[in-house]
Amino acid sequence: MTALSGYLMVTGGNVTGRSNALIKEGMVAKRVDAADRRSYQLRLTPKGRKIFEEIAAVHESWVISLFAGLAGADSKQLAGVLGRLRVSAAEASKSS
Repeated sequence: MTALSGYLMVTGGNVTGRSNALIKEGMVAKRVDAADRRSYQLRLTPKGRKIFEEIAAVHESWVISLFAGLAGADSKQLAGVLGRLRVSAAEASKSS
């Protein structure tokens, strides 16, 4: 859960709360990590995977429509800047 909270740049409590809700809804399964019994692994259930794929398709269409108004070079530059910003934010959250 610690790795997931770092990746998502949210608190551990946020990840725990959301994952517990997703488990209750049958979208995620939780199991003890065989390599580290203090840790858990979260996996999408078939129901969770189906819903994720539907949401991802809608999100992808939305992102494509946002970038549609940009010229090719502008789109590439924006994607690069946003990627660097994400890396910078992740590094900053590790040092906090």
